[in-house]
Amino acid sequence: LWQASQLLWAAMGVTNPAGLRTAPSAGAVFPVRAYVMAANVDGVPAGFYSYDADQHELALLAKGDKRRRLEKAAADQQCVGQCAVAVLLTGYYRRLLREFGEAAHKLAAMEAGHIGQNFCLQATALGLGAIGVCKFDPTSVKMLLPIPQDEEPLYLLLAGCG
Repeated sequence: LWQASQLLWAAMGVTNPAGLRTAPSAGAVFPVRAYVMAANVDGVPAGFYSYDADQHELALLAKGDKRRRLEKAAADQQCVGQCAVAVLLTGYYRRLLREFGEAAHKLAAMEAGHIGQNFCLQATALGLGAIGVCKFDPTSVKMLLPIPQDEEPLYLLLAGCG
């Protein structure tokens, strides 16, 4: 559990009372949200969780191991089905579009990249195998996992991959 907790904090944890985080965000809007699929995490039942970065807490959204179905949505990449934990990053664009217009999608993608880099660096420091996956069908992911309709799947981060 402590390793998964450390991965999440390194990825997008709050670093000061003003709410800034470990990954930069244009205008400190923080449009990227995180969801955790736990499978082989000590102390965390298999399931799909939302991650609240401000409180550094997980909230259960769906019980059970959905890795094999997520693997299918990710072009049958075996690492998806074999990982201990997967973090799905989504983009919520409402405020970002108001503040930055046409650049919103690019800025959210850049933020997701920074989060992914932090995640992979922390996983390496912990001696865990980690990888970022962009090859997946967002529509299939949204049908499989209970994420809000106004969020767009951006990036899948895997740890404990072998």
